[in-house]
Amino acid sequence: MQNKSMSKIDGRTLVDVLFVLLVFTISLVPFIPWKGWDGYAPGTFLYRDETYYIRYSDKAIGSDKPHIFLFEGWPVRTLIDAIEFSDNQAYVNGSNLYKTMECYGRLEDNGLTVYYSDNNSSLKITKTVTVTDKTVIVKYESNEPVKLQLTFWRWYFTAVDGRDFRGVLLPIKIDPKDKVEFEFTARGKTYKGILEFSQKPNTIEVWRDLKGLNKILIKYVGSNLTIKVHVEMPKESNFNLADKDLVFPLIAAALGLAYLKVGRHEILVKTRLNWPRR
Repeated sequence: MQNKSMSKIDGRTLVDVLFVLLVFTISLVPFIPWKGWDGYAPGTFLYRDETYYIRYSDKAIGSDKPHIFLFEGWPVRTLIDAIEFSDNQAYVNGSNLYKTMECYGRLEDNGLTVYYSDNNSSLKITKTVTVTDKTVIVKYESNEPVKLQLTFWRWYFTAVDGRDFRGVLLPIKIDPKDKVEFEFTARGKTYKGILEFSQKPNTIEVWRDLKGLNKILIKYVGSNLTIKVHVEMPKESNFNLADKDLVFPLIAAALGLAYLKVGRHEILVKTRLNWPRR
């Protein structure tokens, strides 16, 4: 009778151990890496890592070319709108990039590559989007020098080049430079970003509507322009996200051990009570 009771204890304990291992394994989900691009033409392309979420919309839409978001928050992570490149407001030699040129995108080893061609000329433009060292890199290359106008959107910037430009008449022009800083607020926090150009644009303009600054516009002449985008997370605490992800496994391990100890003690007590008295 005693041997039968002990076998029941061993069987119950094995089930409990397997259950605790399952819970602990699930708690490790935050450590599962998900990094890289996904999608296919003519649909939407997506990129995700521990910092950025990038959306490049399908060819039927002229916006989000690309649209850069930040991953933020714990334990539930949310998307923070950072900045958007728009083909709707991009021009090549005076013609709208989205409306007048055919395009096709595909994923390659180093990221996303979008090919533009003009049916009325031999002009070809290549745009590549890559991510490295917490920096989003968007590169424009053409087979001949072009007059390129690009716009970078957000509703809204709180400051561009360190100013909010309240009361300044449009268009707001700032001195051409190879770096433009911008700021915005989201969820009660202030974020700072930088647009870094491989070559100094000919002109840089900032536009606003009645609510605030919503557009940075540059004009450039040439055949090769690289734009690096970097956005800093607000500094809050030395307890970073990687540390926070450890909370789930630690809690799961502590509760699992407690569960096994209490469960085994309960079975032993019940078994001893049911042992026949001599």
